[in-house]
Amino acid sequence: MPLVVGALCVQILVVNVIPHGDHDLHAAILVATYGALAVALIANRGVPGVPVIALGGLANLAAIIANGGVMPASASALRTAGLTADPAGYTNSGLVAHAHLAFLGDIFALPASWPAANVFSVGDLLLALGAFVLLHGVCRSRLGRVLPARGLA
Repeated sequence: MPLVVGALCVQILVVNVIPHGDHDLHAAILVATYGALAVALIANRGVPGVPVIALGGLANLAAIIANGGVMPASASALRTAGLTADPAGYTNSGLVAHAHLAFLGDIFALPASWPAANVFSVGDLLLALGAFVLLHGVCRSRLGRVLPARGLA
């Protein structure tokens, strides 16, 4: 757990707290945090939901690596979420000219009129689904007991 919390804290620092500086360094740090998270996921691969979380993280990492350390975001998703297409400083999600693996990028959006409006990806959906399964499995909810019996966890 400390590894996961530490990696997520570093991601927040690089993207939100100190986004100014060398783009390549920020991108390298972001990718390195995915390596740390992978170690934690591999160590916990038997926990319900973790394989789905790993698949979501891998999808996001593939898109980020393919685009020089930035998750490609669609212009329409950014507009829908009311986000600036070209913020100052490093961003983990933004417009990328001739994006590779764009279908894995931030192509979905919560509208600007909603609380916490933002863009998100297929990988993010998998992360949320995996977290849902993990929480129900760990908490041993009724659903958490049904999912493994159905082969879904």
